[in-house]
Amino acid sequence: MTASKTNILVIHNPVSGRRRHGKLCRVLSHLRKADARVTVRKTRSPGEAEIFAGQAGDYDVVVVAGGDGTVNEAINGLGGLDGNAPPLAFIPLGTANILAHELGLPRSAGGLAETILRGGQYTARPGLANGRRFLLMASAGFDAQVVARVNMRLKRHLGTAAYIFTAFLEIWRKRATSYRVSVDGETNEAGAVVITRARHYGGGFMLVPQARLDERKLYVVCLSGSGIWDILRYSAALSCGRLHRLSDVRILEGSSVIVEGSQENPVQIDGDRLGTLPLEVSVDSVPIALMAPPH
Repeated sequence: MTASKTNILVIHNPVSGRRRHGKLCRVLSHLRKADARVTVRKTRSPGEAEIFAGQAGDYDVVVVAGGDGTVNEAINGLGGLDGNAPPLAFIPLGTANILAHELGLPRSAGGLAETILRGGQYTARPGLANGRRFLLMASAGFDAQVVARVNMRLKRHLGTAAYIFTAFLEIWRKRATSYRVSVDGETNEAGAVVITRARHYGGGFMLVPQARLDERKLYVVCLSGSGIWDILRYSAALSCGRLHRLSDVRILEGSSVIVEGSQENPVQIDGDRLGTLPLEVSVDSVPIALMAPPH
């Protein structure tokens, strides 16, 4: 493996990568052994990954070592490079790492380094949620409420378990919710809604099998129920890869989505809180290149 001219910026989120620091070190070792020039910049606060990516115009590859939320910051920073952004690669160190499942990234450090150095470029088309780029999904409903309430200190120490713990707390305090979801002008009612560009959800769970990051369309998953038993039933179906087959789950396709409801209801994108309703979603006109495993 040779990469003597590869100039790589690694944006490392040490919070999401704390428990997998050894994996990052092994990937970096493979890259340096291949004569790549590697610069590592660690984030110290939210928003810094976006700043670092926005300054990465002179690099051949930008690598995010963190989670899906760090990737979200990076694609927003790269979006400011006027279409001249370098491709983005991913070392999954976070909680869900949905992007790793979407791209079929290898688990080994050597395989990840090979993808960074020799992988093919996969053209993805981010979504826009209230003007902010997202790569995977935006949602309003139970999952957004969990994201909004999860304790960040607990997340750093427990990872996925922090979300599970928060979800159980939210189930018992949950009140029924209702959303108006307009897809290309056609209005629907839903108890929760997920607007996705990705096939997977919450890690490796299948949400919309036909979704693709390179398409110019949005898939809108409307869940009719929002009560305790609805949430438990949807969670069980999702864990079996059968959520999209339930009779009270509709999957719509469109290019423009507006979600309305109580303005106190939170919204999340790519696993991080965005704000509150209303939510307007479309597809960004500027694509982004992602490094995928070589074929």
